[in-house]
Amino acid sequence: MTLRRLQPPEVLVDLLGMKRNTITFLARKGVLPCVKIGKSYRFSLVDVVRHLGIEHVPEVKDAMSRYSEEDWGKAENGGSVEAKN
Repeated sequence: MTLRRLQPPEVLVDLLGMKRNTITFLARKGVLPCVKIGKSYRFSLVDVVRHLGIEHVPEVKDAMSRYSEEDWGKAENGGSVEAKN
């Protein structure tokens, strides 16, 4: 995984509708792509969404709408991606 804008597990709680403990468990087991920084896990939303193959799900599309198509292309090529405010 290339370094991008990394998010805490709480962002995935909202996006995936899972408990924080479940998300960190899946990260420890290698199911979710992540970066471990000290005792904390951080996630690239683009990497998680693509890894799970859920980019077509309407709720995920809405949550990810802060990213432009150009940003998704940059992410695919290992570039930096930042959410739009």
